[in-house]
Amino acid sequence: MADLKVDMYVRTFDDFYRGKIGKIIKCYKGELEIDYKDCRVNTTISRFIDDNRNYVDGLRYKTSYDVKDLIMSGDLVEDTQYGINEVIGNDKDGLEIGLTDYSPSYASIKGLEIVSIVTKEEYQKMKYEVK
Repeated sequence: MADLKVDMYVRTFDDFYRGKIGKIIKCYKGELEIDYKDCRVNTTISRFIDDNRNYVDGLRYKTSYDVKDLIMSGDLVEDTQYGINEVIGNDKDGLEIGLTDYSPSYASIKGLEIVSIVTKEEYQKMKYEVK
């Protein structure tokens, strides 16, 4: 089980909060409070773990003090140097973003100052498909 501590970022994969990244603002005596961009969730640690458990895949959440550790291929990231770009995969130094107006056409996110993240799951939920 991944530790849950105050000031950690958490990325969930359960049905309701699928793909959301939030910050733990309270974790004390079994109580857990996570601040997402659009809501604040008050729950218990055991319920959070149960809600994010899949008996085939095990636990379905990730935690880290560095939000970059929670970024996955397919997410959109905005940084101060290149703007908004899609995370396209892994290089030897970690994840890299695809760049359209720059040469080379990719850059590692390791040294970038991330301003915002839209996870691939959030994008799938909010997109409007033109038919």
